[in-house]
Amino acid sequence: MKNNFILLLLIIVITIVIIATACITTTQPPDDDDKSESSTSSESSASSESSASSESSSIDPFAGILYRDMISVTGGEYIQTEQFGSFSHTISDFQIGKYEVTYELWYTVRQWAISNSYYFANQGTEGSAGNTGNPPSEPTAKYEPVTLINWRDAIVWCNAYSELSGLTPVYNYSSAVIKDSRDSNSVICDAAECNLSANGYRLPTEGEWQYAASNKGGTAYNYLSGATTYNNDLSDINPANGFPDGKDANDLAAVYGYYWDGVSTFTETGVTKTAIVGTKNANQLVIFDMSGNVFEWCWDWFWTWPATPQTNYIGPSSGTSRVNRSGGWANRSEYGAVGVRTDHTPDTEYSFTGIRVAKNN
Repeated sequence: MKNNFILLLLIIVITIVIIATACITTTQPPDDDDKSESSTSSESSASSESSASSESSSIDPFAGILYRDMISVTGGEYIQTEQFGSFSHTISDFQIGKYEVTYELWYTVRQWAISNSYYFANQGTEGSAGNTGNPPSEPTAKYEPVTLINWRDAIVWCNAYSELSGLTPVYNYSSAVIKDSRDSNSVICDAAECNLSANGYRLPTEGEWQYAASNKGGTAYNYLSGATTYNNDLSDINPANGFPDGKDANDLAAVYGYYWDGVSTFTETGVTKTAIVGTKNANQLVIFDMSGNVFEWCWDWFWTWPATPQTNYIGPSSGTSRVNRSGGWANRSEYGAVGVRTDHTPDTEYSFTGIRVAKNN
């Protein structure tokens, strides 16, 4: 009996020791190595997440896209001249596209835009004879100017380009950014307010366009931008090719379809489509294709110019058609002269019309 009691007491003591040991092991804090390992793992995870987030936010949506350069133009006063009149115009500093907007750039912005509540009347076409609305063609057609876009498409696209670039959109209606160029939104587009204090991309005003095309007024109104003589000069300083000198000068500066040979203004040059932007000589401000390739939409409503001096004139407050300038691949060379004005209604699009952007400094 006594032996059984001693055995039972021994079992109880052993059990108490085992339980006490287990409790001490469970409550013991991790050693320094465990702490370090846990901290390192947590820091690594946080660092990885932060790095991924930073990398995602810093991705350039325009990586690899060429021909986006802007040229800074110092403002000043010049005589804005056309065939039927002129006025003194003071222009503030601004920037203008070195090249016409390519289809590649147009497509990139538009794809982002339609995923971010923007709507377009037209998809845009790759040059005058390329694909419409599809991914840009390799290797070079994507560098031709976008065409078959109307004025409304142009201002909506500029707003999208601004937003994608982290800039403030320029075109608003009742303080709301205009994001729809479809016919159903025509009234709002045509009543657009141009916020020239915003830093986003926009169309140049007609005054800015001619200021840049004419080398700040240094090029006569009947010259093509960057040309060395007037458009219809029939003298032949270079008789080796047998062409009038006006054509020689024009050929170096512009892509156009017809020229004046002394008899007809519809003598063909052999040009049948748009060219890659920047293939002709630049003008004095190092801007390409200010004459020819495609007409370029400007901001202004088309109307008779004012007779008094103006500062940063942006045209009348309303009208029926918008200004476009430059001349195009399918047109006579005279349309490319820096003082020639043309216009179309804001809902029209052609295979010889595109855009060039501008923005404030």
